Parts: sequence; structure tokens; C-alpha cells
Amino acid sequence: MSDRTAMLEGLSRLENIGRNLTQLAADGIIGPIYERTELINQLRRQILGGNNVLLIGEPGTGKNAVVEGLACWNAKRRDFLDNRPIIECAHTTFQAYCLYVSEFETKVQMIVDEARKHRAILYYDQINLSLSAGRADGAEDRTLANLLTPYLSRGELHIVGSTTPEGYKAMRKRNPVFTSRFVPLTISALSAEQTLLIFKTLQAKFETDYSILIEPAVFESIIDLSDRFFKARFFPGKAFEVLRHVIAAKAECTEQEMQIRPQLKGSDSIKKIAPQDIHAYFQQQTGLPSFIIQQDEFIAPKDIFSFFSQRIYGQDEAIQEVTNVILHLAAEMNDPQRPVGVFLFAGPTGTGKTYLARLLARYLFGSEERLLRYDMSEYSAPNSFERLISGRYDQRGKLVEDVLAAPFSVILFDEIEKAHPNIFNLLLSVLGEGRLTDETGLTVGFSNAIIIMTSNVGGDLYSKKPMGVSMETTIPLTEMDLQKALKSLFRPEFLNRLTKTVFFRPLDQEVIKAIAQREIEKLCERQGLTRRKISVTPMEAVTEAMVSWGYNSEYGARPMQRAVERYIGTPLAEAITSGQIRMGQSIHIDIEGDDRLIIRQEDSKARSYPGRALKKSG
Repeated sequence: MSDRTAMLEGLSRLENIGRNLTQLAADGIIGPIYERTELINQLRRQILGGNNVLLIGEPGTGKNAVVEGLACWNAKRRDFLDNRPIIECAHTTFQAYCLYVSEFETKVQMIVDEARKHRAILYYDQINLSLSAGRADGAEDRTLANLLTPYLSRGELHIVGSTTPEGYKAMRKRNPVFTSRFVPLTISALSAEQTLLIFKTLQAKFETDYSILIEPAVFESIIDLSDRFFKARFFPGKAFEVLRHVIAAKAECTEQEMQIRPQLKGSDSIKKIAPQDIHAYFQQQTGLPSFIIQQDEFIAPKDIFSFFSQRIYGQDEAIQEVTNVILHLAAEMNDPQRPVGVFLFAGPTGTGKTYLARLLARYLFGSEERLLRYDMSEYSAPNSFERLISGRYDQRGKLVEDVLAAPFSVILFDEIEKAHPNIFNLLLSVLGEGRLTDETGLTVGFSNAIIIMTSNVGGDLYSKKPMGVSMETTIPLTEMDLQKALKSLFRPEFLNRLTKTVFFRPLDQEVIKAIAQREIEKLCERQGLTRRKISVTPMEAVTEAMVSWGYNSEYGARPMQRAVERYIGTPLAEAITSGQIRMGQSIHIDIEGDDRLIIRQEDSKARSYPGRALKKSG
């Protein structure tokens, strides 16, 4: 026997295959399971009848708990399963340390022999992964599922597997022979009331095991907030996950305090978990402001509107729609089965569509990093939609991966009209049902996201209006034209799934001036000036020059930042690095003569330093 064969044989022994759930239950490491007695009895009857069982349920419904409950009964009464141990395994159990296909096949045979010798029942979580486990070039038929099928067919091996409903569909499609060897048993989610009852039953155990005190209202807070914000997950799993995280955070805090203050090691050191701890956890996880998390905290709608109107100019209708969707979310008036909001921002470029999406991510989810942006010009090919939902070699697609990592986010599909029609077919289920299923059977929820699509459709109609002309008398006609343009490009079933189509107006002279002032103020607050305590006061002529040279009717206000950087930022940088402006000085910047930036000091010498000529064409 070779050394590698001996090593594989050692790894295949029963104690190395996986956790012995029956022994763990006997040792008290696995506790009793509540509210699942009938399912446990059904599972036992199927096993005693010689059947392999497939537990089918959404993540968090308690598939593992049912098997652990079976192990607890098995530990108490050895005749419960005819004195057969339950061993937990996974596809990695069979693949570990195998370099070649032949080694993989050898190890599978050894594990099967070991399980037969001890009459063990193998519990295989996520058994749908066995359909690809062990797959190699030129050996597509030697997957783990195919290798196990003969033993299952002859009754030489007994397995309890678990998977999700989508995983079960994938199994039936990809390997119906293997799947047919199992009797399906559906595991439904528990209700909020059942989960609360389990919490109260286990409260004393939690407090004893972790040396904490749990206030009575904590469990209600967990149930309520889990139900509100973790809609894509299921009870009881999502509630227990919250409790585990809060207990872990509190335990870590206790350990740190005891290192700093050893006198806390008496009875006073026992920590309490209060509803405020649950609120803090949800605020950290979601990024949502406290007035949405805590129902006893309020905010005036005008304060929400003001946050956006102070940063976005001339788009009051769009700001009001964004304010409305935030109010709906705070009052729990949004449809829990759909995204929080679905918007189409249409109109000329450079009017603030993308900027408003960024601000919304910052205000609602705590950071502009919660903006997931997709340039739809990159998805114009017929098969490009596959990159959003599935990658190569069973990897997840970009959209699926991003939303799994940040379910509370603003999803921006920029220039949606450039996407291939297949993308719109994909989006229909996302916009309407708030969920998307990839090729592996993984379902992603969008019920905590706001989806924004931008389009320049109709921008040419707006661009025909001369700058500075009031839009009040022409906007009804323009909106009709834009609606017509949208209907000619987008299908009715797509437009009907939108919460609102918002038309962004072109910027008038007053708005452009306000944007120029904002960009100049932002420049004057940069670290290079504030760290040197240099005060910069721009004169009116500077703002007027930026209005003239920083606005383009074709690109809107988008060039404004570049103009301020070039015509003001660069001369200031030259003056600072050359020593013309020094630490602690106060200066004025103005435009004089042949459009030159003039930098004047506010000192007794009143010197002025001509900067670079401001040439619009340059």
C-alpha cells in the first residue's frame, strides 16, 4: 500500500469523515430542537423504511436543525434509528487531498465502505453541489453524484441530503437519475410567532451559556426588524443569526473591558442586551438612518427634501420623488415583494441624474459605496446579459455577486437604452418580482434595493431650448414628447413596472450659476488650502466666468468641475508651489483684463499676481 493510499484510507475512517451528530448530541453539544417534532418523525420513518431523504427548504428554514433534532432523539434512544450513527459530511469530505481522478474515486469507495461497515447515515448539506464535485476534463461522468448513485440504488448507502427549492430544480434537470434516488421532504419556514416562542424557551440557556442578561423586548425587536429588512431570508434562521451576532459583539466588549478594568469581574460585569443593541446591529448592517430603523424616531419630510435640494439644483420634481420613496420605506408603506423603488431618470446629460443616485445611496444607505453602477453600453451584445447573472466555471455573475454582498443599495443601470433587448427581459423579473435566479439555482432578492435607470432619451428635444429661457410654458409639451420617445424605445411591460419616470429639466442660467458657486467653494475647501490656513474669496466675476466657460449645452454642467480645476485650481497650485501664496494668507481671486485670473493678497503691500490666461478654447 502506497503512502498516499494509506493517508486516504485514514481520512476515510468514520471519525474523519465528518461530525458525528449522534455523539455530539449525547455529549450535550447539540441541544434539543423545538417546533419540528412532526418533521423529525417523518424523517425517521423514511430512514427506517430504507429510503434516502432529500430535505428541501429555503436557507434559514432549519434543515440542519431537523437533522440535529433527529440526532438528539437518536442519542437518547439508540433504538430510535436502529442504533445507527448520523455523520455530517460535505462534498469537500470526498475531495480533500485528492490530486487525481483515480484518487478521488478511491476515496469515495473507502468512505462508502466505512459508512457501510458502521451502518452510518450520512448527512450531506447542499447536496446539489455533488453534481459538479469531482468533475474534471475528460471525466464529466465521474462526478460525486454519479459515483454515489450505484450504492444508493442498491441500498448499500443511506444519505440524508439538503438543498433549496432552486437547487432541487437544478438537480432534477442536470441529473434526474441521482435525484430520483431520494424521497423529497419539504421544510417550511417557521412563523414569527413560532420563532419568538423558541427564543423565549431558550432564553435561560442563552443567558447561562454566555453570561448575559437579555431584556424581554429584545426578542420582539429581533423578530420585527428581521421581518422588515431581511425579507429574502427565512425564520427561524435569520432571527438566530441576528442574536448570534449581537451576543458575539457583546461578549467581545466584555472581554475588552475586563482586560482594562479587572475589578469588573464580579456580578456587575454581566452584560445586558437591550433593544438598542438590536437597533444598532440593523443600522450597521443596512446603513439605514435611525428614523427608519426605530419606529419611535421621526423626521420631517422637508428635512429629507432639503438634504437633496442643497446639493442638486433645478430638479425639484426628481428630489420630491426620491423623498417620497424614503418616506414610504420609513412608514413601511412600500411593497415588500418588490424593490423599494424603481425609477427611470430621463433627460439631457449633465443635469444631475447620476449625482442624485449617488446622493441617495449616501443618505439612505450610509455611503456612496452602496451605489452599484453598471454602464449598459458594455451590455449591448446578445449574450452580454449572462455576465450579470452567471460567470465562467459556475462563478456568480457581477449583478448577483454585487447584490449578495450589498443587498441594501442603490442599483444604477446607466444609459439603459444602450443595453441589448435581452437585458430588458432579464430586468422584468427583477423589477416586478424583486428577485432573480441564476443558472446554479441561487435566488437573489432585490426587495431592499432602489433601482435607478438613466437615459438620455429626449435630451435632443430639451437641447433645442435656448439657455436661460423659462421652461414653465413649454414643459407640458416637452413631457408629452419625451413620453412618446420613451414608448418608442421601451416595451410597455417594462415601463409599467416603473415606480416613476422622472424627467430632468435642462439647467437654466440661475442653476448653472449656483453649480459654479458650489464647485468653486468645494475647491476653496481643499486640504492644500485649509491645511495651510489659506483663505480664498472668489469675486463675482470669477463665478460669471465659470458660468460662461464651464457650461456646455450638449454636456450640461458636467464640464463645470473640469473648468474650475483648470482655470482656478491650476493657477492657485502654481502660486502655492512657487511661494507667491504662503501659510495663513487671505487672498481674493478675480478676473481682469484679457480674462486673466488675478490673485490679490489682503496685506499691507496689496500685491497682485497675474495667473494663467483664461481662454475658453484652451
